[in-house]
Amino acid sequence: MEISKRAAESDLLVYVNINLVAMDGGHKSTATGLASYRSLRHHHNVRTMQHSRSFMDQHRSELHSSNWRMGEVIRNAGVKIFQIETTLNNDTFPKPFDFLQKREWEWSLRDRSSYLASTKALARTPGRLRRSIFQSVLAPTT
Repeated sequence: MEISKRAAESDLLVYVNINLVAMDGGHKSTATGLASYRSLRHHHNVRTMQHSRSFMDQHRSELHSSNWRMGEVIRNAGVKIFQIETTLNNDTFPKPFDFLQKREWEWSLRDRSSYLASTKALARTPGRLRRSIFQSVLAPTT
């Protein structure tokens, strides 16, 4: 785990994090935000993404676990951090896909069913059409 010497030796770091997805936040976001590329490259890569059964389930995500351990290293090293978590209109997905805004352990039976139906349908959809579908999804307007 590597962060800048200036950050590590500061009396207090003030870290402001803008949460855009459900898996953001906590001391793992501080680790990601302050870490050098040499630290991040071990888990922000294709291999880690392929070996994470889920990005939003803290117990089945290699990415989440690695980030969390990095955050613990910073905390255990005694770096004092005042962290501000913010959310900007996180109403990101339209009604059929609003389960994507929740962490998996918060999913209702309806959310799980929607996920399974979407996954099965997309698995049978040609790549070009899948990209077109994903790129056409608009956030709800309120």
